Amino acid sequence: MSAQDSAYAPQWRDYRARRFWFFAVWLGGFLGLEVVTFGVLPLMPKAMADAIWVAVGVAWLLGWGAMAIRWQRFPCPRCDRPFLLLRPFSRECGYCGLARYE
Repeated sequence: MSAQDSAYAPQWRDYRARRFWFFAVWLGGFLGLEVVTFGVLPLMPKAMADAIWVAVGVAWLLGWGAMAIRWQRFPCPRCDRPFLLLRPFSRECGYCGLARYE
């Protein structure tokens, strides 16, 4: 049975969306800092540029941390406990043993 035919298909779509946003915020932060560093900061006074760079960096880290927690706390479709909390890189639930995308 494929993931599309699974009884838990909507939950696994949510899992994939959480994973996507985790990596999008993580990689997008690098791009955002590059744009700020080379596109915006050269046009500003040094004191203001440093503060903006720090603010963008802190916002990126907070957003990335929030996405990491959201992904890690994904509820198992079968037992409704956090799927990745006990073993973050596991292919199955640490509580009920449900395989990922099953």
